[in-house]
Amino acid sequence: SLTNHPSMLSSSSLKAFQRPPHVMILLDISGSMTESLSNPLFLPSLSTFFASLPPLTKLSILLYNESTSVILRRGEIRDGGRAAMSIIVRNLKPKGKSDMSEAILSSLHLLSSCESDVPSSDGPSSNYVILITDGHPNIGTTDTGSILDSARNLSESTMTDCSVTFLTVGIGERQPAGILEGLAEMEGKVARTGKWWCEKSELKTLPRTLAEIAVWVKYGWGREGLLELEARSTYSQNTRLLQGNGGIGRLAR
Repeated sequence: SLTNHPSMLSSSSLKAFQRPPHVMILLDISGSMTESLSNPLFLPSLSTFFASLPPLTKLSILLYNESTSVILRRGEIRDGGRAAMSIIVRNLKPKGKSDMSEAILSSLHLLSSCESDVPSSDGPSSNYVILITDGHPNIGTTDTGSILDSARNLSESTMTDCSVTFLTVGIGERQPAGILEGLAEMEGKVARTGKWWCEKSELKTLPRTLAEIAVWVKYGWGREGLLELEARSTYSQNTRLLQGNGGIGRLAR
């Protein structure tokens, strides 16, 4: 039962998570993503996801191919995420190869930098890196074990009073299952177990996948801490909505 999940409705969890979550979108814009990014379901699904996040959520957006660009750094969710979508649309120009390892490390460096900007007295934070990609890295470090080891080591050496959870979405037939699953299952002093989703090239289930991720961020699956009062007042309604979309079973862990 989801209502009996250990991270739900716990008074101690409120102390463990005092600041709004920081959500980081790490989006592959290499040439192989051209078809997926132009799919009519992609941008609307992402827009709905932004609108579903809690109003105080901090949002960062990184786009990567052969290099990684930070197009939004710890901004606020405004106007239902329309400003964030505008930034993405202006920069969505898929081309080149995929240096996934550098992109993952860049996301962790940015999280660490953002954490240093916030006084520790504000309490610990919970961070989510949402990686969306359709293919294997083909430039830079490409070995799965090396990529995962570098991510784990960097997170534990640079991040202290916070946690990071990888929520990964693979698209199409060539998705790097080992990397995506490994990141999602990474655990340690800082890393918290996340989840890995698989999408077909048609992206028919992407709206549901991103809806599940929004619920994960909002209510705390996979991390310590929960906004208890909000969960008590709206959890039942959101559960019914998810059941109607056929997604509730995938949320049960």
